[in-house]
Amino acid sequence: TGGGVGSIPVTVFPLIDDVAGAIATGSITPSGAAGVVATYRVRVAGILSAPFTTAVADSVAIICDKIVAAMNAVLDLPLNAVDGTTDVDITAKWDGASGNDITVEVLDSNGETAHEDITFTIVQPAAGAADPDVSSALALFGSTWYTMVINCFGPTITTVLNDIQDVG
Repeated sequence: TGGGVGSIPVTVFPLIDDVAGAIATGSITPSGAAGVVATYRVRVAGILSAPFTTAVADSVAIICDKIVAAMNAVLDLPLNAVDGTTDVDITAKWDGASGNDITVEVLDSNGETAHEDITFTIVQPAAGAADPDVSSALALFGSTWYTMVINCFGPTITTVLNDIQDVG
């Protein structure tokens, strides 16, 4: 609607994906058998999935199904989850190195990472590469003075900030 945030106007400059971009991938692998009923959530970059509950004697395949359903039920999670039968394959929702900064945890109902009967081995997302080029978006700045620019690439990718500084 052009209203921005309250009375503050907001301008968004879309970025074009790098065709050579690679998506960060990882996995969650449950092992063991549930001896008691327990409820868990997957926390991805600080955002919680829907809860999933393991029943006594749930197999690894059933637990994977439950993890996938819980993760994909929350659209705000920055990862997609796919059932790999004995593990859950996770991929960033975008390509580029910034996907490598996503942190994944499985927490019990107390918010703890310790689990009694089931262990969750997590391979953190990695191998993301080739972030989008910001030069076409920077060219759209023209002669307009912007007082704030948000770096959506994360704290480890600072070359983008140098490009923005060169525009000013």
